[in-house]
Amino acid sequence: MNEIYYFSGTGNSKRIAEDIIEHMPQTKLFSIADVRNEKIETQAKTVGFVFPIYSLGIPRIVEKVIKTMEFQGTKFIYAVATMGGNYGIAFEQISKILKGKGEKLSATFSLTMGSNSNLFMKIPGTGLISSEEEQEKLYTSALEKLDTIVDCIKNRIELYEPDIKFSSKLISGLATKAFIGGLSKYDKGFRVSNCIKCGKCAKCCPVDNIEMDENGPKWLGKCEACLRCFNMCQNKAILYGKMDEPEMYKRYRRNIDIVTMD
Repeated sequence: MNEIYYFSGTGNSKRIAEDIIEHMPQTKLFSIADVRNEKIETQAKTVGFVFPIYSLGIPRIVEKVIKTMEFQGTKFIYAVATMGGNYGIAFEQISKILKGKGEKLSATFSLTMGSNSNLFMKIPGTGLISSEEEQEKLYTSALEKLDTIVDCIKNRIELYEPDIKFSSKLISGLATKAFIGGLSKYDKGFRVSNCIKCGKCAKCCPVDNIEMDENGPKWLGKCEACLRCFNMCQNKAILYGKMDEPEMYKRYRRNIDIVTMD
């Protein structure tokens, strides 16, 4: 028996998890957001984690779930990271958690899918979110690595992404620590303009962090910074911070439909 646990803000990681399962139909798929409050005792022989990179590390929700999991007879554990930049210390984080449980991370894979965020950097004339054409190219390129990933999983072949340099590891560690430390205040930056109060953002939030009131969405302080609400709002009513440049209003839409229907 095989299992995949995925977390996906705007669809990329879920899409890759589903793509893997197409080649391995006996694999069970679990949303980490759905099982985040459960005690997981897996007896699967192969367990995979598929997730996006957040600030050069793993999402907080992924870390919490792996820390609480118990592996009973698992032979092969692997991780697949989708990302806009690089994987930083993500695999090292998972490896450290597993080592503390007497388990081993047996394979790591990274797939460049493009960033779903343009909230934190301003590049003149552009946003961090790539064009739809570029998003499609990145996804097609990622699929070219799928055969290798599936082959490693099926045959339990140990294969690892290159270790990053010490200086990069140091920077990644600091960035990840700062990011996680700031999550409690992260959603204070959200605001709305021209909200039609459809409630879709509250319905699609993977951690139930949004409630609706007479003024529209209200964030509750337990944000995972997945930006699903920001990117799925077709009215572009959800804004963040000042957002004082037109390019900052871009939204990432490549795979978002598959998560807004969760």
